[in-house]
Amino acid sequence: MAEDTDAGLLTQVRERSLAERSVACYRTLQRLQDNADTDWHRHMLHTFRRHWWSEIVGDIEATMSTLIAEPRYRFHGSKAFGTTSEIRGGEATRTMYSSLYDAGYFPGGVLDDIRIAFADWGIFIEAKVTSVLPGAALNISGLKLRPDAAYQSTCQTAQIHEFDRDQGLMVGEVVYWDDPTQVFPARR
Repeated sequence: MAEDTDAGLLTQVRERSLAERSVACYRTLQRLQDNADTDWHRHMLHTFRRHWWSEIVGDIEATMSTLIAEPRYRFHGSKAFGTTSEIRGGEATRTMYSSLYDAGYFPGGVLDDIRIAFADWGIFIEAKVTSVLPGAALNISGLKLRPDAAYQSTCQTAQIHEFDRDQGLMVGEVVYWDDPTQVFPARR
């Protein structure tokens, strides 16, 4: 990371409405990494933190550098986030991230109330995530959301991050989303 001061990190955050909270989350993940029990746990958390931060700053090359060549993603949503979807392969993963970043959306989000469990195969994370999403990505009964408008949403998430131990890289992500507890127009 070029500049690891809070001021330096703040300048990198692309979603300005979540900038301070993103830096606070970065520091939380750094503390968890520093206090991990084993070198392998520290390595996985370091790689996860790099991956998450790349999503915060919209750096496609940094994102891809944390993944194996042919990653796998599965997303399981509540009614608000739609049905299960799956993305397989390096090109499909690059396309997914590039399309989000190019549209001005940075999927890392702020992780609050983080709980992490380690295993030899990877890490499990439970957290409350706050991110900014387009209205088109949210299907919430009773709310009239403009598809092209940006909305800040908060929901509970559980995430599985499998690792390839030989390469020391993430195999991908399995993400479960709960219904949002908050949705309002993003201050951009």
